[in-house]
Amino acid sequence: MVSFKDACVPLLFFLSGIGSTVAWTAILSNLVFYTAHLGDASYIYLNLAAYIPLIPIALAQAKWDSKFDQKYDSLNAFYFRGTFSYGVAVAAILLTPQATNNLLYLSALTLILGITSAILQGALKQMATFIYSNGGVLQAAVSFGMQGSVVPILIVVFLTGFGSNGDVAGLYVFNYSILGINVFCWLCFYVLMTMTEDVNKSMMRRDFSIADLLKQQSMDLTVPLALEANEGEVSSLMDTTASNVNELDYYELWKRTRVYSFSLILTLFNSMLVASYLNIVPSSNPANTSFPQVLFYAKMISDVLGRPATIIFEPKSTRIVVVITALRTLFVPVFIIYALTDLLPRNDFLITSGLIIFSFFSGYIVTAVYQLAPDVLSEEEKINTLKQANLLNISFGISIVLGLLVGLFLLDL
Repeated sequence: MVSFKDACVPLLFFLSGIGSTVAWTAILSNLVFYTAHLGDASYIYLNLAAYIPLIPIALAQAKWDSKFDQKYDSLNAFYFRGTFSYGVAVAAILLTPQATNNLLYLSALTLILGITSAILQGALKQMATFIYSNGGVLQAAVSFGMQGSVVPILIVVFLTGFGSNGDVAGLYVFNYSILGINVFCWLCFYVLMTMTEDVNKSMMRRDFSIADLLKQQSMDLTVPLALEANEGEVSSLMDTTASNVNELDYYELWKRTRVYSFSLILTLFNSMLVASYLNIVPSSNPANTSFPQVLFYAKMISDVLGRPATIIFEPKSTRIVVVITALRTLFVPVFIIYALTDLLPRNDFLITSGLIIFSFFSGYIVTAVYQLAPDVLSEEEKINTLKQANLLNISFGISIVLGLLVGLFLLDL
């Protein structure tokens, strides 16, 4: 079997992260095209279709993933989740061009892509917590890839010229280019799961830790019986049950992680509330109908750059995350007033610059939260990092959906 060096693992996580979001991000990137064909509210509905699955999938992963990992072994379980997600996404991408003039059909396909994306995102974020003892680099790689899918999409837009208006020319070339990117990322995921020694070893370590925990729980049940049978043997039995793992319930994890969860919720709520109006922000030049597309890429690419910035400017404390989260919030009412009213003067450069700064720190905070949260766990509690990631994923999904729903409500006023 070919064995890939350690340096390739973050790259493969990054490319797999791109594959987890590239399909539905491609649909959302065509906000000018679909607004022309399906109306102003279509962009929020498509966002909801893409993001709503995050909540039930995160809840399902929190409840059942560990059980499936125990039953089928971690490597097999994670490999199946990724393979299933990529396979279904490929089928949905093939059908996308037929949904140009049907919002319900396009929303259904986007929902399917959102489900597969949520499964794959959850799996990659979970893996990033335990492949290495310090998962900061892998968390940044996954987060960078998930948001970084906008970069190859932008390249395809430049090459095909599709999406800046309502013209259908280039639709099929654009769509099949996205399909090619998705298939390439699927191949990278296959390499990650089958040809990287570090992933294989970490999966085995995780299975041993799970088995150790189950053995400890089983042995703990025998202690009361031992007390009745022979008190002299209790000390020996307790020594036998000693273990280096300590499982925490979700309530205890929430108490320890709640500051990070609240920062994540507020950050993403604000981001999605702002994102709700990208397709209707007026340009200072009425003839510039492609301005919403400029804002979309300004938001997405600056968000992308904020994610690896956590490696260069490593977040040192919770206070930094909380302060940046609070300061970002000040931009939200300004942007909403600018988008929905005529109270503020039109200036394309200023509103775009503000959006870039706002979005950069969104990417920074989201990645920092996933990097810092495991620090609240001791070495004996590190087996809970996957459950902690599930908890953060639930907060992630709830905040996004709430932001979009509030955006839809304000649009209808």
